[in-house]
Amino acid sequence: MNEYKFNRYEISIGKKKYTVLIPHGVENNLWIIDWADWWYGTFLDGNMQGLSILDACFALMGYNPHVIVYLPIKDAFIPESMTYNPTNGWYDVLFMSEQSRIKSDTWIKIRKKLKKTKPTFYTYQYDYERNKWYFEQKLKIYRNVYDDILVNKARGDSWLYANTVFFVFPIQIYQRRSISFHQCYFIDLTEEEIESCYDAKHDSWTCYTHYIFAYGLRDKYKFTEEEPGLTLNIELYDIGIANRYLKKKDKLVDPRKIDHHSFFRNDSYIKIKI
Repeated sequence: MNEYKFNRYEISIGKKKYTVLIPHGVENNLWIIDWADWWYGTFLDGNMQGLSILDACFALMGYNPHVIVYLPIKDAFIPESMTYNPTNGWYDVLFMSEQSRIKSDTWIKIRKKLKKTKPTFYTYQYDYERNKWYFEQKLKIYRNVYDDILVNKARGDSWLYANTVFFVFPIQIYQRRSISFHQCYFIDLTEEEIESCYDAKHDSWTCYTHYIFAYGLRDKYKFTEEEPGLTLNIELYDIGIANRYLKKKDKLVDPRKIDHHSFFRNDSYIKIKI
């Protein structure tokens, strides 16, 4: 059983109260990469510590659909190998359910109040076997219901606003993914699979096979950079692991200090509406 610590905020906006949880240890361990790239996917990359925290967040959302999980990672340093895109590492992340969903302008008000509010502390006791048993019991009645049906019924969504990536999933998706996500990275991952990420010819270590949390699950959306399809891929990139193999070692850098004058992005293609 592992312990994960969170800052817990109770924020009132008008007559409504919002519970925001911020996990300890996410900065410099998780990064949004290639938001709305050419196939309209979003990549949330992290090292083993970051993915472990993310694992706990998904499990927590599976129990608590009324909370907002906030990952304040937009000012974090990112691996130098990920700085090819000038927008990489520039976004915070919010995970919400249909019960805790908020509008973009509401988040701006909440974020301002967070800076002036003293948090309480919450410790989450992560127990995979307990989570698996509990979630499987809850998911029995949805056994024959596809993800897209659950997501669209709950108005699942993703969008970009004010340097923040917003994700909304129903509680059943968090419960399903909590089980399989943990298995992917913390049970089934082998040393041979890690070794296969190294390309000796180009002296590069690529992200371990991405985990598809959601793939195009939203029915109505525009193919734009601000509102891509509801697709979230999660990848493992751990500098500590990569540098076991790399001759030219990777390092964490400030993405805002990287020269991107030669970067090319076909925005006219990205903005195409279908």
